[in-house]
Amino acid sequence: MKIHLPLALAPALLPSATAVTAIEFTYRAQLLKWLAIQPSFQTIIHPSGAANLPTAKVLLLRGEASI
Repeated sequence: MKIHLPLALAPALLPSATAVTAIEFTYRAQLLKWLAIQPSFQTIIHPSGAANLPTAKVLLLRGEASI
């Protein structure tokens, strides 16, 4: 089984708004020769550039099958 562990940090400045920062933790696990899964967790600080909104937390699961 192969596992990849990337980390991403993506700050963005919006016109006349507070900066948005997204931090993502993800990995891709090759379970079988034809099957892989890729769970991901994202934290988005100041979503939509609004400082008054709470930090968003997003959990994702991606599946990949080759036939």
